[in-house]
Amino acid sequence: MSLNSAQSLIVPPIAVMILVAMAGPLALNIFLPALPQITQYFDTDYQTLQWSFTLYLLAVAIGQLVMGPLSDRFGRRAILLFGLTCYFFGSFAAAIATDVLSLVVARILQGFGGCAGMVISRTIVLDVHKGGKAANILGYILMGIALAPAIAPSLGGIVAEYYSWQGIFLLVAIFALIILLLSYFYVHETHFNRSSCLNLSAIGLNYLEMLSHKSYVYYMLSSSFFSATFFGFVGAAPYVVVNILGGTATDFGLPYMTMAFGVMLAGYIAGRFSEKVGNEGMIIIGGRIALLGTSSTLLFSLTDSLTIWLLFLPMALFSFGRGLTLPNIIASALVLYPKKRGAAVGLMGFSQLAFGACFSQITAYLVLKSTNLFIFVIVLSSFLAVMFHQQAIVTAAVKKAE
Repeated sequence: MSLNSAQSLIVPPIAVMILVAMAGPLALNIFLPALPQITQYFDTDYQTLQWSFTLYLLAVAIGQLVMGPLSDRFGRRAILLFGLTCYFFGSFAAAIATDVLSLVVARILQGFGGCAGMVISRTIVLDVHKGGKAANILGYILMGIALAPAIAPSLGGIVAEYYSWQGIFLLVAIFALIILLLSYFYVHETHFNRSSCLNLSAIGLNYLEMLSHKSYVYYMLSSSFFSATFFGFVGAAPYVVVNILGGTATDFGLPYMTMAFGVMLAGYIAGRFSEKVGNEGMIIIGGRIALLGTSSTLLFSLTDSLTIWLLFLPMALFSFGRGLTLPNIIASALVLYPKKRGAAVGLMGFSQLAFGACFSQITAYLVLKSTNLFIFVIVLSSFLAVMFHQQAIVTAAVKKAE
């Protein structure tokens, strides 16, 4: 980095980075309470409308791969503003959609744009902060990412009940415009030592290079299995609550909030103590806590003492442990690629979403066979997350000794 570039490096406000990172997660499920209303409005069926959720998630996953390399080549600010502009127009287009197809297309644009905030906010933090300090800030960002989908369904339900489903997307469009303006005025360029090329083969080679780096792959697999555990649980938990434990759909809300609270509390603690404890230390502590949470859920299930609260409270403990690990895993992994952080963040984010999507489908199938079997897979996934991090430590130690 040149002297002039270094002098022009301006650290963006943490609050703006948190709001930017919340964009994608907020829009993911804010409209779910209005699905019956939207289904009736378009005179369609629930399964058809479900594509507006599925393809949003797919757009976010693919965007994770694209936004990172684009920001490595053209800079963080330009791609962030481009993404948030897509997010705004996608949200507004969803609000004025006249049929299911136009709604789905709008949601794809919304998801693709929203993922820019998730990827680039974390990449900017790693541009301007190092080591434990970076993990501190990432912890606060993770807290915002956890808060957004936790409050979104309640917020969407209120808007749908007192206004309309279109009002939900108008609300998201207003939020998009606000963070777009905040980013324009407060987020300055932080990446000057840019990649020299942008083509599909080069991007593919970058990803292949990362996938050949054992330490990076182990960190990526660890974070992905932590995400798989979370999405796998969320995918099957509603069935357990309603069909196994005899609850109702509304019984899902408050207990689920404990999981979000666990992540937010962990984000705060990670933000305060990661620099002191160290990245690897926080991952070890968080991983053991997460495994304790999933194992406790299995114990309650095996002893036929499972209740709605005993289903969610141990998973809140898991969420707390996961919240301690993820920002530190990201910080540790991306140190390996200081010139390609955008691509490294994107590949890791794609892997997390891909694993999460697969496990949510697996557990949704297994829970129909056996509650114990579904929870066992959750425990196995969290165990693999801990083991892959341990392997990352061993690999790094061996390489250092060579």
